[in-house]
Amino acid sequence: MRHSVNKIKLGRNTGHRKALMKNMVRSFLENGQMCSTHHKIKACRPIAEKTITLIKKDTLAAKRKLFSMFQDESYIKAISAKILPMYKERNGGYTRIIKNGFRNGDGAQVSIIQLV
Repeated sequence: MRHSVNKIKLGRNTGHRKALMKNMVRSFLENGQMCSTHHKIKACRPIAEKTITLIKKDTLAAKRKLFSMFQDESYIKAISAKILPMYKERNGGYTRIIKNGFRNGDGAQVSIIQLV
């Protein structure tokens, strides 16, 4: 039985999926928006929102957690400087997903995730 199993596996093993999500969140936070398949975007959204919440906390424990995710201190400082002023007063709902049609090659549904 699949009680309370909500993870989107994307047809990948655990290590590949974690690396994919880390890279997607990293590029999304750098650029402010990203285009990919709908299922990848849906899997990326909770991780991105939790990352933004960690950036907002601005404590030593939060910085260590971010460093364990991205392993790049200069990237963390740059993203914190960009995102912290934008979402200081916002309590959640940092992203939006917009469906963007279907891909020509294989017909996969394509979506865009944006910072609100």
